[in-house]
Amino acid sequence: MVDNAEINIKSAVDKADSTTDSDSEVFSKRFLYQNSRVNVETGASVKAELNTAQSQATGTSLPVGLAVTGSANSTNNSTTKIGNKGDIVVDRTDSGQGGIGLYVDYGQINNYNGGTINVEKGTVNGPNDKSNWNIWNK
Repeated sequence: MVDNAEINIKSAVDKADSTTDSDSEVFSKRFLYQNSRVNVETGASVKAELNTAQSQATGTSLPVGLAVTGSANSTNNSTTKIGNKGDIVVDRTDSGQGGIGLYVDYGQINNYNGGTINVEKGTVNGPNDKSNWNIWNK
């Protein structure tokens, strides 16, 4: 569990990469982020093209690009953020209920100029009418 951190993604993160100790594997499977600021920098990317088993290995039942939640240490909703200047690509690769691009619970999402979020855009198995292409900010 990571609480109150500034995470800057400056390269490609592929949540399907299960290579032990790779940046993608560590980021996707070893940490949960709360009360933190996660930033995807220009030229960087987060790809979550996952099947059900791969999604479950990251701790969710569906593909999620980035997620961060508030915690008991959150003093207001400005301490929990996702900022995107890069590319977020989310696609379910088997049958099921789509995916989520960005998720914040008690915080802020900023998709800056040049930032792209593509959820179920057909890069793997075609558009899925169960996808949540909206930014989810609770």
